[in-house]
Amino acid sequence: MRQVEKIPVKDLFLDSHNPRLPEHLDGATEAEIVRHLRVEEALEELAQSFADNGYFDTDPLVAVEAESGRYIVVEGNRRLATLKIVLGLIPELEDLQFSTIEFSAELLKDLKEVPCFVADSREDVTRFIGFRHIGGLRLWPPEAKARFVYQAVEREGARLPDAEVFKEVGRQTGSNAQGVRNLYVAICLLRHAREEWGVNVASLQSERFGVWQRALSSSEIKDFIGLKAARDFREVKQAIEQTREKGMREVVLDLSPKVSGRPPLVRDSRMITEYGMILVNPEAYVLLRETNDFEAARQRLASGSVADRLRSLCERASQILEEVGASEKIERVEEASSFADRLANFAKNTAALLKAKIAEEKGVDG
Repeated sequence: MRQVEKIPVKDLFLDSHNPRLPEHLDGATEAEIVRHLRVEEALEELAQSFADNGYFDTDPLVAVEAESGRYIVVEGNRRLATLKIVLGLIPELEDLQFSTIEFSAELLKDLKEVPCFVADSREDVTRFIGFRHIGGLRLWPPEAKARFVYQAVEREGARLPDAEVFKEVGRQTGSNAQGVRNLYVAICLLRHAREEWGVNVASLQSERFGVWQRALSSSEIKDFIGLKAARDFREVKQAIEQTREKGMREVVLDLSPKVSGRPPLVRDSRMITEYGMILVNPEAYVLLRETNDFEAARQRLASGSVADRLRSLCERASQILEEVGASEKIERVEEASSFADRLANFAKNTAALLKAKIAEEKGVDG
């Protein structure tokens, strides 16, 4: 990365592949991006700051040189959009001016050039952006993090051995391989469902991505959609390609807001655990599909036989065992080990009680 240098704002361009933008704006024109930022983001605050203080030289934009004399800003798009509006550099967007904020002629002249770090390539600034927005103080929303991670993983996957890809992106973003893998799987599953099967994932991806991430922590839901445990880059891609269309369609629909404006079947992440258990319980699942009534299905689940509930627990334990075996690092591993010991003790005592019941029944029958 070169030294900070002053660059004319007219030579700076917004990043049309910025993960912070909604996915439908990927590759959009500069005017479309500026209009979106003006409507959706608090640009008035930035404009007022520029009017009061000018541009702070201590907070340079980060850019990459696209072609001779032109630069793409990869960090600081809100600031750049605000400057372009203030300076009137996009004539078709005159209606977006900050009409209540006054700028002196001298200040407007000063704002025509701003400090920039200029990097040789996007890869050179991945670590900076990753630490700032993935694991740092200015965190992006979950979906934006996932799209940034997706770009980084695909880039590293083209040059590194499969076993190193998630580790390397973890190092670049201040995360770890497991965290990167989870984000990558979450965004790739939705992309796969949309591109391969035409599933409408828009609202789930843009509005409820955190709930989708929570759903993928459920072993039952992963089993229902056919997502197998995988560790390395190409193993993960293969696991995503082998997921079941029917399962994905149903889960996406259950988690997505209804077109009518009604809330989704699974209203918040606190319902995910029971939702997963309903999906793998035949009676509760059939009732859910027949009535579209989550509470009725939950009650059926709770009233199921001991054998059904134990079978469900066995399925969950099997998935957790597979996940632990595939993980490089387990968060709060000592606490997890303590819970596993307690679970083993419960299982031992339950098995002993059930065997005693069997012996009693055989004694009565005899």
